[in-house]
Amino acid sequence: MKIFRYILPIILTILFTACGGGSSDNSNDTTTGVAVDNYIKNATVCIDTNKNNLCSDESPENITTTDENGVFSFPKLLNNDDVIIAYDGKDIKTLESFPYILKNIASNKDSNNKIVLSSLTTLTTDYMLETHSSLSTAKTAIANFLGGSGENIDTNILSEDIIAKRDTQTEEFLKSLKIFQMVKVINDNNNTSLQSANSFKALAKTISSNPTLTDSSATIQVETDNNQTFDINQSSFTPVLLSTPTNSFLEGLTSPITTLDAVDPNAHPISYSIVDGADSSLFTISDNKIYFKNTPNYALPQDSDQNNIYTLDINISNGITSEIKTITVNVQTTSTVPPTLTDTTLATISSTQTPLGSYIGATSITNPGDSAIILYEISSNAYFDINTTTGNIILENNVSALDNTRATVTVKAKNSAGWSNEATVTIPVVNGDVNTTKYNTRDI
Repeated sequence: MKIFRYILPIILTILFTACGGGSSDNSNDTTTGVAVDNYIKNATVCIDTNKNNLCSDESPENITTTDENGVFSFPKLLNNDDVIIAYDGKDIKTLESFPYILKNIASNKDSNNKIVLSSLTTLTTDYMLETHSSLSTAKTAIANFLGGSGENIDTNILSEDIIAKRDTQTEEFLKSLKIFQMVKVINDNNNTSLQSANSFKALAKTISSNPTLTDSSATIQVETDNNQTFDINQSSFTPVLLSTPTNSFLEGLTSPITTLDAVDPNAHPISYSIVDGADSSLFTISDNKIYFKNTPNYALPQDSDQNNIYTLDINISNGITSEIKTITVNVQTTSTVPPTLTDTTLATISSTQTPLGSYIGATSITNPGDSAIILYEISSNAYFDINTTTGNIILENNVSALDNTRATVTVKAKNSAGWSNEATVTIPVVNGDVNTTKYNTRDI
C-alpha cells in the first residue's frame, strides 16, 4: 500500500499532463505569424472568438497588429481551434490599402511553427467552417481544386509563407493571386457587409458542393448567402502589379525611369505599352522599362503643366485583359538633389548563429545628392538598429520570430544640404547555418 501511495500521484501527474494538450505549440508562450499578399503592414490581427469575422474581444492578449514586415505576435499560446483573422493594413510593396479579410486556424501552422494568413489559408479555413470537416480534409479539397489542370499541389504548401519560400513566378504564388481575383469578382457582385469574408465563404461553399470543380474551369458559378448567383469568368482576370514604380528622376540621366513588375494569375506572358496620359508622348517603353525619349532638363520642363511633374498611363496586358496604371514622374534638378538610395537585399543572417550587435550590411547609395550624407535613420522595428554616421545596419534583438522569412526595414539618409531619401532593405533570416565568414562588430 505504501508503494501505491507514492506511485498514485505520479500516475495522476502524467495523466493530467497528457490531457493538457489542445493549445497551439509555439515557443516562449507566444504565438507568431505573418499576413501575406505581399506582406501586409499595420493590419489588425485578432482571435475571432465568435467566428463571425469580427474582433469582438479586444483584450490585449487577443488583438494585435502586424509590423513593417507583416509579422504579428500574440503573448500566449492559442487553442488549436482558435480562428485568427487580419484586415486593413497596407501592402508593403504597392503601399495600397489591403481590401480583404484573411483567416487561418491556429492548428494550421507552417513548417516553422508559425501561423500564415493568406488567401490559401483563408479558403482552407472557410472550407473547414462551412463543411465542419477536418483540416486535412479541407486541405485536400482545396489542393484538388487548385490542381485541376494537371498540377500536383502539395497540401503542405497551403500553410506556408509563399512570399518567403517561392519566387513570384511559381505556381503556388500565382494560385494565391488567382484566389484573390476570384474573391474580387465575388466582391464586385455581392452587395453585403463584410464583402471579403462572405466572398471567401461563397467560394469555399462552391468548392464543397462541386468536388470535381477546379480552378482551371473557364467559368465557375458561385452562389452567395443572400442567394445571388453569378459566374466567375477566368478570362476576366487582369495582371497584378507587384510594386509601385519609382516616381522621382534626376535631370540629365538617360537610364530607365522605372522597371515595371507584374504577373498574371493564369501565367500568361505580360506586355507593357504606353497608352495615354498628359505627357505620354515624351516617353518610350522597352520590355518592362520606361525611358524619357529625350533627356529631361529641369530648367526647361516639357510636361503639359511645365512644373516638372510628368504623367503617363501604362497598359499592362496578358493578351486577354489589361490593367491601366497611371505613373507620375517628378524630375528633380541636380542643384537640389536628395541622395539616391537603392532597395537592397542583404546577405542571409541566422537567428541562431548571428551574434547580437553584428553589423549585417547597409543600403546602397548610388548618389549622395548635393553633398555628403550626414545622418542615417531606420524605421521603427523590434530587431535592427543603424549606425547614424556610417549607415551600417546592426542586429539588436533575437530574430527567431522571423525564421525563414524576410525582414524589411526602411532606411533614410540625409545629406548636408538638407535633402533626404528612403530605400527598403530586405534581410533574409534562417534558423540554422549560413554561408558567411566573420561578422563585424557594431563599432564598424
